[in-house]
Amino acid sequence: MKISILLKLVTVGIAASVSAAQTLQLSRLCFEIGQEIAIIFQNGRNPSSTDWIGLYPHDDINPTEEPLIWYWTCGNQDCDVAMARGTVMFSQNDPIEGWPLSPGSYRAVLAKDDPMFYRFIDISVAFRVVNSLQECPNNGLLPEPTRAPVSISRQTAVPVSTTTVPVPPLAPQPASTLPPSTAPTTRTRMSEIIASAKADIIELINEKPVLRALYLRMIFHDCVGGTGCDGCINTENPDNGGLGSSMGSLREIERRYGPDLSRADIWVLASFVGVEQAMPAEGDGERIDLPFHFYGREDCDDRLDRGPDPPLCSPNLGTDEVLEYFARHFDFDARETGAIMGGHTIGVARRNILGFDGPFGWVPNNTRFDNEYYRELVGEGPTDRFQVEWAPQWRQIEINNTELNGTDVPNRWQWEGFPNGRRVVMLNSDVALVRQLDSANMEESGFVSCKFVSRAPGESVCPASRNIIFSEMVRYRNNNTVFLEDFRDAMVKMTNVGYTVDGGSCDEDGICRLVRRAQANSTGSA
Repeated sequence: MKISILLKLVTVGIAASVSAAQTLQLSRLCFEIGQEIAIIFQNGRNPSSTDWIGLYPHDDINPTEEPLIWYWTCGNQDCDVAMARGTVMFSQNDPIEGWPLSPGSYRAVLAKDDPMFYRFIDISVAFRVVNSLQECPNNGLLPEPTRAPVSISRQTAVPVSTTTVPVPPLAPQPASTLPPSTAPTTRTRMSEIIASAKADIIELINEKPVLRALYLRMIFHDCVGGTGCDGCINTENPDNGGLGSSMGSLREIERRYGPDLSRADIWVLASFVGVEQAMPAEGDGERIDLPFHFYGREDCDDRLDRGPDPPLCSPNLGTDEVLEYFARHFDFDARETGAIMGGHTIGVARRNILGFDGPFGWVPNNTRFDNEYYRELVGEGPTDRFQVEWAPQWRQIEINNTELNGTDVPNRWQWEGFPNGRRVVMLNSDVALVRQLDSANMEESGFVSCKFVSRAPGESVCPASRNIIFSEMVRYRNNNTVFLEDFRDAMVKMTNVGYTVDGGSCDEDGICRLVRRAQANSTGSA
């Protein structure tokens, strides 16, 4: 019989006093497998019936990911009551998947449900699940003077009331291991700082609209490598050509907000703002926000134009290679890979930088962020046959760059099309999302021996990509809302790679401080 969880809310009385900002407390810091886990919570500011408590691996707390196990704060997955305070009990009496937890380190999260992504209210200190309590320091009990007497009576939980109800204080938790100089800013102040920095970035973009696409390209080049965004891009690498101006444009904003936001934070915020500013105006098309909820990324120790130099995504990657690249650098699946590639919707390809001749970009309207990229790659129709054979026509051409004096830019193979009479381009890595490109039909130079769409009898046509990536591209072609939401989620994941949330740093607005995963593991802060 499957062992699962039961969460019961009970009133508590606690004898110690702490700051009202603290909302989660654990009954102990180490549990034996299957042992009941009590999580005491206060949710005094605007509690909702869709607030929940869940458990995450301590080093993988992500607002776009489901917790391992969860319940509404009112006690199950079917109730509909807003709770101001109580205790969630995880035990083995009710059939819920995910229980018992395997040995490892975890955190409890109090969060609000949200159609975009979960809004974290608070994150507990880390706790362990072990095979035997003999493995627990101090038998798993909270260390003195942290431990406070907790009286748990199995009574009905206290729902939100229209009258004022005294909320018992929570016992103090172990202090953060971060040094005082890096203690997180209060949430209200951080919200104001982010809003002010965003307004300054919007002003820059209004003065120079090309920055919308440049900031998006810049953040991809900054965050690639698997270790996370670090505010440094090696401009001596030709593949990073053209990014110096976008990096330099933010220097004054970095100085203005430097005490609170790192350069890497500012770059991430600029990329979010750039995408938002490229969406249609209100009433002129669909748009969504890219909320900036995470700060604390670390800048590299080198100059901003030096630093690490990870391998960038080659324009001549085949289908399987594209998927492997994004999985390795960002832990992306096919859906997330297909979504992030939609960033090519805005911007251009300048021949003097990388050798590709695309002054009008990938789509006819390269200043508007929507799903047009997918409509140019996938045909309209109910089956694969229509989606392949009725796709727009693309032909491959070679760009001879030997005439570019004073550069080492190689000759390039690219695809060109003429939707609405406007010349646009695709790279092999774009085409590989909808056509199966590999060593059987693509040479090292980038030349592809098959056609995108057959227009004459006997032509060799590239087959549709075999991986699930093709169906994801079809989905984005047919639904702009799905694309925008998946792109937003992929951006959040990409810009948080290498980091985890610093426990207890999240405020009621869902703004959280990040710490390096290595630092979190060594200090126990995540």
